[in-house]
Amino acid sequence: MHPIAIGNAIAVAGALLAIAGVLIAIITSSQKNKQAKLDFLRSAVERSATLDPQLVERIMRPETAAAGRQLPRGKGALVAGIIVIAFGIGYALLAYFVSLVAPDARLPMLGVACLIGCIGIGLVVVSKVLRSERSVTDPKE
Repeated sequence: MHPIAIGNAIAVAGALLAIAGVLIAIITSSQKNKQAKLDFLRSAVERSATLDPQLVERIMRPETAAAGRQLPRGKGALVAGIIVIAFGIGYALLAYFVSLVAPDARLPMLGVACLIGCIGIGLVVVSKVLRSERSVTDPKE
């Protein structure tokens, strides 16, 4: 008998295939989006339409067009920290329910939950530091 059950190996392979499928879907979607933008510009040029350089820039790089709506400094780290802390709490709850079936798994899983929680707390601290630096360097805010 093998030390790892065949069901566990199939579950791991299935999880890895699911992750690979999601990544492939993201990459394919991104490529199709870029190709659609290029096709739009190509058809505009073929119809001899005049293209404003600012319009081309807004079409090809919409993230720079929305740069005027940036989050305040440190806000992104705060949001990420809250999400990561919530994930750590959820993982700790998962550890409890898994320990009902396999008691030996509780402590390692709680250790991982604590690690995730500490990363989230670190992100919240980084957010506070970034906001305090902003108030020191920017007296009007």
